Amino acid sequence: MNFKILSKQVHQLNSQIGGQWESQWQLLWIVEEVGELSRELQKLQNLPAKLHADSPSDIQNKLTEELGDVLYGLVSLAKSLDIEPEDALAFSLRKFQKRHGMN
Repeated sequence: MNFKILSKQVHQLNSQIGGQWESQWQLLWIVEEVGELSRELQKLQNLPAKLHADSPSDIQNKLTEELGDVLYGLVSLAKSLDIEPEDALAFSLRKFQKRHGMN
């Protein structure tokens, strides 16, 4: 499934469950989800296995889940600001390509 279709589905779901939160609340939720993603990433990269009970595959699944939550939040925020998420990503991609001499 491509990003544009997924973005549309996020917007449809948000509409069905009562619309969008105000952008400042969405941003706080995104920050919370980034914290959860960071915690899982630390388990994978830094913490000795004896300090947590999760297997590497459990951590990978949790990373996927948390990254998905962050992406969902970012798409929701973009839509609430009347920004197409794929346009924002394309803009950033061009910016980074230019910055690294890859026009």
